[in-house]
Amino acid sequence: MADAPDVMSVLDSGNEHAFVVLRHADFLACVVALEVTGTIDAAHYLRRHPDVRHAIEAGQVADAREHYLMQGYVERRDVRLA
Repeated sequence: MADAPDVMSVLDSGNEHAFVVLRHADFLACVVALEVTGTIDAAHYLRRHPDVRHAIEAGQVADAREHYLMQGYVERRDVRLA
């Protein structure tokens, strides 16, 4: 990620973890910038999450990968790599 996110607050930091407050858009930009090794098994994801299939059909999201990276990850949705 070229630009560092705007850290609004550091709640706690230890030897292995840091808990920070970011704007939602900055957090999503960080998640999207992560390198996902492998390909998301879209068929599995859509079977497990029919609401995502409906969102795709309604044009609210492009595909299973986009949903997982932009929303499913933070919702801790079940995902499987193909």
